[in-house]
Amino acid sequence: MFHGNNEGLNNAAGGSSYDPRLKSPAFAFAAGKYKKLKIGMKHDVAVEMTEANKKEFQLVVYFTSSAGGPSEARTYRVDIGEDSGGQVKEYVFDLNHEQWTGEITSIWVDPFNNVPGQFWVDYIRFE
Repeated sequence: MFHGNNEGLNNAAGGSSYDPRLKSPAFAFAAGKYKKLKIGMKHDVAVEMTEANKKEFQLVVYFTSSAGGPSEARTYRVDIGEDSGGQVKEYVFDLNHEQWTGEITSIWVDPFNNVPGQFWVDYIRFE
């Protein structure tokens, strides 16, 4: 199981942002080869979710494809809440994005954004 926290990760500017990320090694497969992406993860965010920060409590998967590199336009998202109750939860993404075309060459997983916490990724599977 991969475990991480976001203290100082992806913080090249030297500020105090929280933005953990897991990036895949390079790969290549046809977009139609798999129908689902499954991520088994548990997490514990160290702040309370409020109306102002609730968009930060999302598991976001960016992807690169023949349509282009990673961008907000090429993402899958799901709300995750403050914690997973100490259990690995499975998040399933249907791979039907309009830009999930051609050849898929990498993904990166942001377990949550701009809030302090910890995460444990048990698996990332294409099916």
